[in-house]
Amino acid sequence: MKICVAGQGAFGQKHLDALKRISGVEVVSLIGGNPAGTEEVAKKYGVPHWGHDLSEGISRADAVILATPTQMHRAQGEEVMRAGRPVLIEIPIADNVEDSEALAEIAKETGVIAMGGHVRRFNPSHQFVHRRIAKGELKIQQMDVHISCGTMPATRSISSIIRRDRSRRIAMRCRGRGTRRSASPWTWAS
Repeated sequence: MKICVAGQGAFGQKHLDALKRISGVEVVSLIGGNPAGTEEVAKKYGVPHWGHDLSEGISRADAVILATPTQMHRAQGEEVMRAGRPVLIEIPIADNVEDSEALAEIAKETGVIAMGGHVRRFNPSHQFVHRRIAKGELKIQQMDVHISCGTMPATRSISSIIRRDRSRRIAMRCRGRGTRRSASPWTWAS
């Protein structure tokens, strides 16, 4: 599969790191807003094409990853889907509800796969906790879901408390920025 990554910054490079470890995947284009920086990152990762025109990247690829600034996601996501390419849009997928809903409608209209890049299962700290849960060393005792507002309207923060044994607790907190409104907690008894 040929992939175009749009965004040469930290998140774009995280995707490039992950993609180079997947057999059968080739990053064919890197699109960025800073010409010198984009060229430097493309050379570092061995990406054969780089530039600043997303349509050039789309034309070379089977799918596109958007790791660009949030305010660009709506227009870029639409461009990718209307070109018939599947797209993974980093979070938040848009900076307002209307643009998020528009992207969902465009995906439905075009029949193109569109995904939000809220993938944490490959994060080393999450893998560490998952392995401990799988071994029976930790159990999920409670998970609270909070809705983030303000600067990150489309994301959720999760705060979970996990138990090693009856006498010791380990707390893991994942927090975004912005004002929070607490939703009803979901609780599992173990």
